[in-house]
Amino acid sequence: MKKLVIFVLCLGIVFSIFGCDKKTSETTTSTSSQLSTTEDDILDTLTTISPTIQSTSDSSTTITTIITTLSSTTLSPPLTKTTTITTRPLTTTELTTTEFISLKTLELPIHSIFSGNTNGNANNQGLLVYDKTNHLHYYALDSVVYAYNPEIEETNVLFTLNDGGSIRNLCLSETYLYFVSTNNLWMMKFNLETREISTVYEGETHYISRYAHYVYTDITKIDIYDVATRGMGIFNDDDQVFFSYFNSGVTNLNISGTMLFYNTNYGVTINAMASTFNGKTTVKGFSSQGFIEMEELLLIRDNTVREFAFIASTTSETALYVYNSTDDILEKVVTGSNSSLHSLNADNKNLYFFNGGGLFRYSLETKELEKITDVFPDTKYLYVINYWLYFSNSDFSTLYRIDPDTKELMSLLTV
Repeated sequence: MKKLVIFVLCLGIVFSIFGCDKKTSETTTSTSSQLSTTEDDILDTLTTISPTIQSTSDSSTTITTIITTLSSTTLSPPLTKTTTITTRPLTTTELTTTEFISLKTLELPIHSIFSGNTNGNANNQGLLVYDKTNHLHYYALDSVVYAYNPEIEETNVLFTLNDGGSIRNLCLSETYLYFVSTNNLWMMKFNLETREISTVYEGETHYISRYAHYVYTDITKIDIYDVATRGMGIFNDDDQVFFSYFNSGVTNLNISGTMLFYNTNYGVTINAMASTFNGKTTVKGFSSQGFIEMEELLLIRDNTVREFAFIASTTSETALYVYNSTDDILEKVVTGSNSSLHSLNADNKNLYFFNGGGLFRYSLETKELEKITDVFPDTKYLYVINYWLYFSNSDFSTLYRIDPDTKELMSLLTV
């Protein structure tokens, strides 16, 4: 009987040990299966994020993906995309890959197929326009218009003007590239399809800009009494004829959709009217601030807020101001002089200008003022094409651009 009891107890111990081993094996197998599936999913995800990241044999329970967002600063350092993988609890391993993101081909939302150039470019004699359809920079240098492709970094001659004048006031539509020849100041056009050059208006033209099929021109008009009057006219891009509308005394014109903002004879009041020159109203007058003249006026953004930048003079100083008409806030950015402070332009987040011998950037968000680079004594006319900056001189004989990736200043004289 004693032997039988001992035998039964031994069998119980054996079965107990065998059952525990089987249960442990089953648990281990299940955990291993779950871990394998997790690693496969992780590797699939990493392959999608960055093909340069290799697999790891360590168990991974935490994946943290960090992708830096695009900086809105035009001349910020080159952007990077970083992926970090942390594995715990067994070990901690970090794999990091850096991929360069070029600013050369990135587009800003300030350009559209409905407007051939921005207000800033048009108000700076229009030597640059952006072709959003073909992703090209068109720029005028002396008597030649070039087409620059930033993706392949290739420049080609678009056309050459043979009348002896320089080209300025570029304005792009779907079919035509309008421009002015300094030989006689006539308004002309280049047909992008037929590559033919023809005359639009045989009279002095000082400005061209566009919204939809309205091409706005600052021209000198001769009336039936042979009297010359300078004012704004509207040319129909579809029908290729001038409308009967004409408005004298308009200066510093800025277009925002079907609204026009302007001064009257460089006065100190910001005015507004409809695109057909009707419905005139006053946005803000600044005579009470002691201003006697606005040399430049630029609509810098018109989305959640409507803001203007302008250079104005009092009897004692000339300064650059930013005016938020939505909240009626006026801020002085910097002082200067009539000759040193000029060439306003913007990219919807930053305001650019020349002051003295420097090119400056003012952040509309942080209110910080930064000097980008020194410039030449005769530098004038600043242009913004997405993240690229261009500038010229007073007689349109030189043109420079700043590479948004390398920050290199390049002369386009020999292109």
